[in-house]
Amino acid sequence: MERNKEKRNKQKTSLNDYVRFSAIGLEMAIVVVAGVWGGVALDKYCLFRVPVFRLLFSFLSLFAAMWILIRTIKK
Repeated sequence: MERNKEKRNKQKTSLNDYVRFSAIGLEMAIVVVAGVWGGVALDKYCLFRVPVFRLLFSFLSLFAAMWILIRTIKK
């Protein structure tokens, strides 16, 4: 009986970890895509030849995604 409980608890923990890390990855992807999309939209609005906002927002969103990852893992 106790072995079954331990096995179920282990499976539940594995599933919870999988869901948690999948959510982190999805959140990071959304942040990066939103940053790039915002940069593209601003570049189109300002009519720059060099994609200044696209580059700036891409890097900022990557740093933000990494910050979210580090902050979440520390918990």
